Amino acid sequence: MKKNNAPDFLCVGAPKAGTTALCTYLSQHPDIFMPITKEPRYFVREYYKNLCPDDPRYLRSKSTVVYTDDDYRGLFDTDIKHQGEGSVQYLYLHEYAIPEIKRYAGDPKIIIMLRNPVHRALSSYMRAIRDGFETKSFLESLLDEENKISNNWSLGHFHMNLGLYYEPVKAYLENFSNVEVLFYEDYCKNPEGTIESIYTFLDVDNSFRPNLSVRYNESGVPRARYLHNFLINPSKFRSGMTRVLRKALPEKNIKIIKEVVMSLNLNKKKYNLSEEELNFLLSVLEDDVRKLSHLLKRDLDHWLTM
Repeated sequence: MKKNNAPDFLCVGAPKAGTTALCTYLSQHPDIFMPITKEPRYFVREYYKNLCPDDPRYLRSKSTVVYTDDDYRGLFDTDIKHQGEGSVQYLYLHEYAIPEIKRYAGDPKIIIMLRNPVHRALSSYMRAIRDGFETKSFLESLLDEENKISNNWSLGHFHMNLGLYYEPVKAYLENFSNVEVLFYEDYCKNPEGTIESIYTFLDVDNSFRPNLSVRYNESGVPRARYLHNFLINPSKFRSGMTRVLRKALPEKNIKIIKEVVMSLNLNKKKYNLSEEELNFLLSVLEDDVRKLSHLLKRDLDHWLTM
C-alpha cells in the first residue's frame, strides 16, 4: 500500500546498466514524476554514514545522500499520478535497502536492469578513470576490490562485485510482488520497445514516446580534464552558474546540456580486455551467472563468452 509522499516504483539498478537513461526517459512521461535529486540513496543511508574516509569519493558520496524521512518525503511533494526514483545502490546493498523500502513505501513496483557483468565491470572501471578516482590498471583494481569492500568504500570502486546479481535479484523477487527484470542488451536493441514495456508495467499510457536522442552517463577518458571535473564536482562557481541557468531553462534541459557537453568531451576509444583480465572476471562471475540464468529462466551463456 502506498503511503503519502512515497514512491510507488523504484529503479534499483544495476549501475552502468542504463538506469540513468531509463529514469530520465521515464520522467518525460506526463503521468510519472521522478525527483530532480539523482540517486537519493535514502534506503541505504546507513551504509553511507559509515563510508571509509580514505575513499577518494568520500565527500562527494556522503554529501549527495538524503538522510531523513522529511527530506525524502519532500522529494515527492507532487500530485502526479506515479512517483518513483532511481538509486542503483539499492540492488547491491539489498540487505540495507529492502527492509527500509518496505518500512517506508510498502510494496512498490521494482525495476531491475541487468547488463553482461563483464561489460558492466569494464564500463564501471572506465567511468572511474573518467572521473579521476581510479589510477590502477583494470586487473589491479579487480584484485583490490575485496579490500575496498571490507573497508566500506563507495560502490563505484566495486567494478566486478556489482555484477554478482543472483542474490540481490532473488531477494527482490522474494520480498516484492511486482518486480520487472530487464536486460541492457535488449534495451540497446530496442529502446522504444523496452520503454513501452515499462510504461505498461507502471500502468501508464504506453503510447507516449519520450525523446531518446541523448545518451546518459557514458564512459570514456576526458579530453579536457578541467571541463569534466567542473561538470561533475560541486563548486560555488558551478552552483552559481546553475542558478542562473535555472532562471532561463527547465531543469531537464540543463541536464541534457550537461550530458551533451560531457559526451562531446569524452574519448570513447574501446578498451580491449586481456586474456588474463577476462579469465579472472569469469572465474568470479561464472557461477553467479549460471544461478541467475536458472532463477530467471533465461539463457545467459553469451555473458560468459567474448
